[in-house]
Amino acid sequence: MEVEEVAPWDEDGETWRRLQVTFPTAIASHSRQQTCYFDSATGLQRRLNYDVEVNGWATAGHYTSEHEDFGGLIVPTRRRVLLRNEENIADHTFCAILLDVDDVRLHT
Repeated sequence: MEVEEVAPWDEDGETWRRLQVTFPTAIASHSRQQTCYFDSATGLQRRLNYDVEVNGWATAGHYTSEHEDFGGLIVPTRRRVLLRNEENIADHTFCAILLDVDDVRLHT
């Protein structure tokens, strides 16, 4: 994988640091290039941008929040996938995917 820090992103009065990740073709993912957003204050992931290449049209802003500790593993328990425009602005009026996690169990 190739990883590069890119310019920070300001949203809703917060500043998020961004990492642009390029996956090798051997790794299956939504898209080869994705951008991860991390809260500058906490270091927790807040958003993930990707283009859904399998259907050729969806540009997603995947928001993660409500992070909880499950046996030492911090997991975002609220996930919302929104469509985003060419200016990288997510449409908060329509949620394509909603996922709430109630429990996480670790098996060793």
